[in-house]
Amino acid sequence: MLTVLATTLALATATTLPPADVTNTTATLRGEVQGATTAHFEYAAGTSGPPLVTPNQVVSDGEVSAAVDELSPNTTYHYRIVSDAGNGQDVTFRTEPNPTPPGVSKQIASGVTTGGAHVSASLDPNGAETTYYFQYGRTTGYGTRTEQLTVSGSDPVIVAADLTGLRPYTRYHWRLFARNVAGRTPGADRTFRTGRQATALTLFSSRKVAPYGRGVMVGGRVSGAGVRGMTLALEQQRFPFGSGFKEVATTHAGEDGGYLFSVDHVRGATRFRVVSRTQEPVTSAVALVRSRPRTTIGARLLSRKRARVSGTIKPAVTGELSLQRFTSDGWQQVRHRAITGATTFSFKVTRVRKVNRAFRVVVLPVRGAYVKATSKAVLVTRRPGRARGHQAGAH
Repeated sequence: MLTVLATTLALATATTLPPADVTNTTATLRGEVQGATTAHFEYAAGTSGPPLVTPNQVVSDGEVSAAVDELSPNTTYHYRIVSDAGNGQDVTFRTEPNPTPPGVSKQIASGVTTGGAHVSASLDPNGAETTYYFQYGRTTGYGTRTEQLTVSGSDPVIVAADLTGLRPYTRYHWRLFARNVAGRTPGADRTFRTGRQATALTLFSSRKVAPYGRGVMVGGRVSGAGVRGMTLALEQQRFPFGSGFKEVATTHAGEDGGYLFSVDHVRGATRFRVVSRTQEPVTSAVALVRSRPRTTIGARLLSRKRARVSGTIKPAVTGELSLQRFTSDGWQQVRHRAITGATTFSFKVTRVRKVNRAFRVVVLPVRGAYVKATSKAVLVTRRPGRARGHQAGAH
């Protein structure tokens, strides 16, 4: 019988395994044996002082464990399995620290729109189960909060939430609020302002037709939330309107949402519109400003019977040219001609006795970039009478 027991003990071995379920004050010590034997655990804090011993256990092949408590938080322990067949190797572990109130940092608001925002923060549970939620509102009283959630562990984690149903162009206060068994931690107050919101945009132009190269005023009013200082962009599209609108200027709306743009030069028919530079842009109706060629006119006497009416057209125009004379029935056409890329014109007219004649020129561009232009009137003086004695001299 003694021989059999000695043989069994000689075949038994013991191995120390890593602990399980380590908390701030408890742990489960683990080991493994091969062969039937008795075993217990020795454990101690640090490397000095007598070890503590768990109750002895009769075990056979397989794992053996023992729960220990009343450990010191945040302390390194070493332990080993001790058996009749020998001792396992030494293993160390560290207990968790005592829980402390959660830590809150790195509070950031992003993705702010007219009606919402994304908020996030770094939350350190500090080793304990921690509940948290975001508080928000238009004052530091907040008044609204997100759904309450739970995290645990010893490492910081990023928590986030989407805030919805907010008012446009309104300052909001917010913070992360967290709580665990050790206490509660409100984050520092943070603020953000929701985006401006345009709801309507009117547009007018100071004139429907502008002389070529002259300017025009374009203005209107924007309505919505946060209109004061709202950025507005003026866009234009020039004849023949084959390309899209192009931004040419920006301005900011006044206290009442009014705005005004000064366009220095209009060269050809141009469409204008105004777009709000908001997260949800609003576009005005289109205002068309047409361009009228600029003309000059003058008269020069050529002889007793003839004079020349001439002038300039800017820009070069293709279309028709009508020379008109003022009569008792109003302006009547006396000459007409087609023109192609013309920048000047010239007509010879007849001087008549006893009457000064008024002439003008009407430029009729082909349909498109320009509209009809009428020159000022110019006076061609009457034909002078013959000098005395001229008739007799002729015989």
